Formats: sequence, structure tokens, C-alpha cells
Amino acid sequence: MNKKVLIIGSYGASNIGDEAMLESLLNNLPESYEKWVLSGNPAETKKRHPKANRVALHFPFGLRSFLSMRWLQSIKLMKQCDRVILGGGGLLTDGESKRAIGLWSWQLWWANHYKKPIIMLGNSLGPFQKESSKKRAQKALEQMQLITVRDEVSLELAKSLAPKNSIMLGSDLAFLFNAPVNTQQKRIALNLRPWSHAPIDIHAFVETQIKNGYSMVWIAMEASDEKLLSKEKARLIPPQAGAFSEKINVVRPNSFTELLEILSTCEAAIGMRLHFLIAAALANCTMAGNRLFRQSKWHVGSIKRAVPLPQSMERRRAYERVEKGQAGGTFGGTKAKSQEHDRKNGSNRRNRFVIGRPFGKIAI
Repeated sequence: MNKKVLIIGSYGASNIGDEAMLESLLNNLPESYEKWVLSGNPAETKKRHPKANRVALHFPFGLRSFLSMRWLQSIKLMKQCDRVILGGGGLLTDGESKRAIGLWSWQLWWANHYKKPIIMLGNSLGPFQKESSKKRAQKALEQMQLITVRDEVSLELAKSLAPKNSIMLGSDLAFLFNAPVNTQQKRIALNLRPWSHAPIDIHAFVETQIKNGYSMVWIAMEASDEKLLSKEKARLIPPQAGAFSEKINVVRPNSFTELLEILSTCEAAIGMRLHFLIAAALANCTMAGNRLFRQSKWHVGSIKRAVPLPQSMERRRAYERVEKGQAGGTFGGTKAKSQEHDRKNGSNRRNRFVIGRPFGKIAI
């Protein structure tokens, strides 16, 4: 009898990074497995991921979703599955939403209720703003059969919260995508996301690059990014400046594969979202974070690659090093001010990323 695996994650909201992690799981789990998914939008997930054999709604976390009764199908899948996978991403945290830790703990409660083995793949842990959130995450971790995290800070935090569990350092699931053929042009990719801190002034930066002969593609990873980038373009370019406007395009790729294809035509990529930068690494772009916007005299050759891959960025050699456990380092090279605070609470996960063991050899 084929194994039935139920995958739970932040799917169905059309975030390219989250959907890439699900696609990677569906592509890399054995063909013989039945792959079931719990999604926030089952219709969207069925359309986007044809390899998902069955799709149902997340377990209800509000009155409206409870009254819909659509979650009865979710209980049926949970009862019938052999094990549960908590898919990649930064799910166990209250850093961006106070509801997030409750939502994902609630999904895992059902797995424990029906005594299903739980495997966590490619996740980050923290940051935790409240002690109660950390305790809920600890309880969830202690009930897992296997925990794999995608960065060193999460590894240390997981070990401190669940020292008796089997815990491994892995990598983000998006690294399992094939690298595209590179056809670089004099083009720069830019990604911004809504941010609660001081606004980033990109105007001088953009004008300088266009004067230097670069065209720009502004890439949105989800709807909120697209709204922000369109607003920034409108502020930057008056309607009458048609020739200047033609140098900047705002695009929202339909998939991670399409994102890779776009980035393979770019000489450099500067962004804020993790999976944008992972895609840029796979596409062999010169990369940087948003701090460069403060440098109006910046040029492509001044960037050092931010991802700890071999200098050649050649995929086969990179994966050889990953297999041997030789690749590693801090994403973006940023060290937290307090290492003790990071160990206990988790640092901002956008400033940290480590390539560790791949997931292909894990028996699920």
C-alpha cells in the first residue's frame, strides 16, 4: 500500500516562495507516495500544483471557517494519512503576526490528536516576541518525530527548546530547483516588500543605474509587493517621462520557475525577500541586500555574493559541497547585536540563512 503524506504549510495565498517550497516537496517525494495538502485556498492549490493528489482546507481558526464545515474533509485526510509534513517557511513565530504561532500549533494539534508522526522540513524558528509563543512552539517541537531547520540560529533554538528530539540542519526546499540557463543582459532585478521600519529611498539609486545604461525589472513575490512597487514607480517617474519609464518594468511571476527564468536574464539582483535571493543565487546573479540603496554610486561589480556557495556558483559543484556538509555561513553576512538573544529568541530570519544538508536522503 502506498504511503499517504499530508503536507501542511502556508499555501494558497499566491506567495511565490511558499508555493515554491510546496512544489519542491511534491517533485521530490517518491512518485509512489500519495501527496495530500492542507491549504488556505484549496482551489488555487489544486490549480497551481497538479501533483497534489488531494487538497483540503486548513483546520478552522476562526468562526467563519468553522461554520463553513469545509474542514470535515481535512479531518478525513488527517485520519487516513500515514504521516504529516510541516512544509518549509518561517511558520513557528510571532514576529510578523501574533496569530501565526496559534494557527500552526492548531494544525499540528490535529496531527497529535490522531497520533500521526510529524516531520518538520526546511523551517525557521522564531523570533518570539512573547514567552507564551515560545512555549507553544516548544510544545509543538517536542511532539515531532524529526525536525529539520534551514539556518543555524533556528538549529540552536530548536536544540534549546527540544533537546531530546532528532534535529538536523538542512536547507531551504527551494534549493532543490534546477538552475536555469543564464543569459545575462545589462539588467538589474529589484525586490521590495512592505516594511515597518524607516522607508528605503531607492530613487537616487535607480536613477544612477539607468543613467549607467541598465534597465530594471521590479519583481513582486506576492500582491503586497506588487502594490508597493507600483506605488514606488509612480513616485519615481512622472507620467510624461516615457523614455525613463520604459526602463523599469514591474512584474509578478506566476511561479518560482518563471522567477528563475526572469533572473537568469539579469546581471544583478537586490532584494528583501528570502526566496527572491535564493532564486537569484540559483540564477547566478550578482546579489545584494537593500543597504545598497543608500549608495547612489553603486555599480554591479562592487557587490560581493551574499549566499555561501562556491565562487563559480556552478550548481553541480555547489551541491557536491552541500552533500559533504561543507557549505555554510550567514545569509547576507549580518551578525546579530546579541548572540545570546538570538540563541534564546531567534533573530530576524531575513538576515540569516545557511545551506546545510539537502533533504533528498531523508527517509520520510
